[in-house]
Amino acid sequence: MRRVTLDKLEPGMVMALNIERGDGMVLVTTGTELTESIISTVRRMVEVEAVMIEGSPFASPEEAEAWRQEELKKLIHRFSKVAGDPFMDRLKKLEAKRIAATD
Repeated sequence: MRRVTLDKLEPGMVMALNIERGDGMVLVTTGTELTESIISTVRRMVEVEAVMIEGSPFASPEEAEAWRQEELKKLIHRFSKVAGDPFMDRLKKLEAKRIAATD
């Protein structure tokens, strides 16, 4: 799943999450293939800046792996001052799992 700003939407993209109005009314459902008409309607909506589209945000598996490795390095550095704290160790582990699952 990837976040796409409205100016980058193209026909044929598939919605990964619903688009809802501020009052909760669903305008476009998950799984909908975007058409020019849907894109035009969504672009007129003031409260929507971007939508979630199916597909990887990475151009290749190698790019995804390089991103994961860089993010894990940053994570290790961020938590280096609190090593040994059980709560922070758990938090670090959860974030590492999220990074590893990103594709």
